[in-house]
Amino acid sequence: MNITPTILIFLIIILVVVLGMVVFFRLAVQNLARVFAIFLPFNIQIFASVSHMALDNAKNNHAIKKLLHDLKKQAKLSNAPQVSSIYLNHKGAVRLFDVHYVYRFGVATLCLTDVTDIEILQNKLATRIGAEHQVFNNLNIGINILDESGRLLFCNAVQNKIWGTPDITAGVALDDLLQILQNNKTLPKTLESDDFIASEQNLLNNLTEPTTQILYLPDGRIIQRISTPYPDGGIFQSSEDITEITKLEQDIRGLLSVYRNTLDNIQEGIAVFNDKGFLQLSNPVFAQIWHLKTNFVNSAPHYEVLLEKILHLLRRDVEINHFKNRIGKLIKKRRGLETRIHLKSGAVIRMVALPISEQRLLLIFRDITLQEQYRILPDAREKQSA
Repeated sequence: MNITPTILIFLIIILVVVLGMVVFFRLAVQNLARVFAIFLPFNIQIFASVSHMALDNAKNNHAIKKLLHDLKKQAKLSNAPQVSSIYLNHKGAVRLFDVHYVYRFGVATLCLTDVTDIEILQNKLATRIGAEHQVFNNLNIGINILDESGRLLFCNAVQNKIWGTPDITAGVALDDLLQILQNNKTLPKTLESDDFIASEQNLLNNLTEPTTQILYLPDGRIIQRISTPYPDGGIFQSSEDITEITKLEQDIRGLLSVYRNTLDNIQEGIAVFNDKGFLQLSNPVFAQIWHLKTNFVNSAPHYEVLLEKILHLLRRDVEINHFKNRIGKLIKKRRGLETRIHLKSGAVIRMVALPISEQRLLLIFRDITLQEQYRILPDAREKQSA
């Protein structure tokens, strides 16, 4: 049997078409998440998945026909594929389907994708984001969130107040936001860089871990801003006006410096113990009276350790255990007391114990050796004359 070239070519074309149809329907059947319907001019519907045949029912036919009519009209006008969505009854449940419609050469191709689960996740995500924003709106610190491209996703009222911006909530690009700050003359300077705009771009592109910045505004305010990578991409930032706190801390440090200088220059030795018995504060005179090294005093020793360092200085007739117990009770029970301590060197130390606030005891030591000698000397002279 002789096969002419024409017949051979015809058979090859038929074979290619058949193979193409087989591949097409095989891929369609494997993709069970989609329903393909080919609407020929005489309205024949072919479903690629038997499990989705339930879509072809009386409840859905009217909605599908109306949607097809609208999509076909739009496709002819725009000469482009159309995308829409539709709710259909599928096995007794209402499901959301994405619709992709293509109309070419009198043949309409419709692709339906069940996106109900995606819609549920999107609704949950939207609910979570809405709850987060509600919390952020009630905070007393400024909050703003930028996406990966630098566009503002969220901004609360406190943030707008801190930066002197209008009622911005979302949608503004980072460049536009920085331009607003520049126009309002609220563009700050950081400690790391004088070019705040460049540092903001660098922060957006390179932030991998939380970063704290101290920003100085032209009007004298000081802003502490913490930038953190946002879980959904982008940056989460909190801003707090710490101007008053900073000034208060500076004032406190100034007062402490004055108190420290005062303690360092008075004649009495000062020691403060907490309720656990540890030394919390002392001055150089205290270390000098008891022959203690500065490093040891600065290590905040326990009173028992400190006593072991000074017991050898006491006069031999002093009962050591009684002395240790007495000091221990003073510190633990915060009792007031005034007494004298006699040393081997002949020196006499007056000790005053004063309970102070926050479970602490203040001990004041003063060398009164000369006063004691002056007081005793007249008594000795009277005895000699007698």
